Amino acid sequence: ASLPLLTERTLHPSQGVSGRDDSGEYRLGSTAFALTEPNQDAQTSGTLWLSHNGSALARFQLADELRATAAPALQQLAELGLRCHVLTGDPNPMADARLNALSLSGDYRSGLSPADKLSWLHQQQDKGLRIAMVGDGINDAPVLAGAPVSIALASGTDLAKQSSDALLLNDKLTVLA
Repeated sequence: ASLPLLTERTLHPSQGVSGRDDSGEYRLGSTAFALTEPNQDAQTSGTLWLSHNGSALARFQLADELRATAAPALQQLAELGLRCHVLTGDPNPMADARLNALSLSGDYRSGLSPADKLSWLHQQQDKGLRIAMVGDGINDAPVLAGAPVSIALASGTDLAKQSSDALLLNDKLTVLA
């Protein structure tokens, strides 16, 4: 069996990608984006779906591991009097156990689009707060570009690195303090 040749390939920010062939539309992305009739089991955090005309073909379960230096870096930054926040595109509305273990001094916000992250930044600036952003993903690029100080990780996407003021040349977040 040969793979379909997809046309009309489109990137849908914060949702997924789509393309068409003679038999219809393929989508790869979030539950709401890919599936016409998602069931309760389909709406698991970290799940991507491949669908054809809205029906599931495959499910991919993704998981992120926290960087080993995340907890000590946040502790060091808090000791310097800095509030640290986590803004993520992950749709999980419940604070993940790994993040709870970090003892954040600021907010944990999930399910944010790139525009939501940028809006959060502007809200903080409107309050007179000085913000430095650290990020590594494509969805971080707008907020990195809009922040007064922004730092991308060397292991991050090219777009995140190009949108930042500085580049952390290693993945040791403790360097930030």
